[in-house]
Amino acid sequence: MFFKKGRKINQLEGQALLLTASDDVEAIIIVSMLKANEIPATKVYREDGGFFTMVLGKSLMGVDVFVPEEMLDSAKEILDSAQDINDEEILADPSFDDASINKHNEESLKSLGKKALWIGVALLAIIAAYLIFYFFLK
Repeated sequence: MFFKKGRKINQLEGQALLLTASDDVEAIIIVSMLKANEIPATKVYREDGGFFTMVLGKSLMGVDVFVPEEMLDSAKEILDSAQDINDEEILADPSFDDASINKHNEESLKSLGKKALWIGVALLAIIAAYLIFYFFLK
């Protein structure tokens, strides 16, 4: 589709390419898993992938995940061990039912609702001011 043959990978000095994730979400999950295991990881968009992520919300080029060369084998082992985990095991984790996270999410939603209300009020005020100037101050 958009891929060019023989495209150049943005190689980072002292880093080795672990894998190419299909999209940003997959790359974030992998980087997060590696960092939880104290392996520094860096995601690098291929070619114009960063631009596509900003505009479309998805990279069409894939996202390269790099780790330090000396930690490449450890990173591969961690990813291989994660292949055996199924969805039921993940959802059984108590962190998915954490009350503090639920409380934080509810507070965030209330805050967003208040911000949306203020933005709506400001927008109506701007429209009202425009109409007043347009109709009464011709």
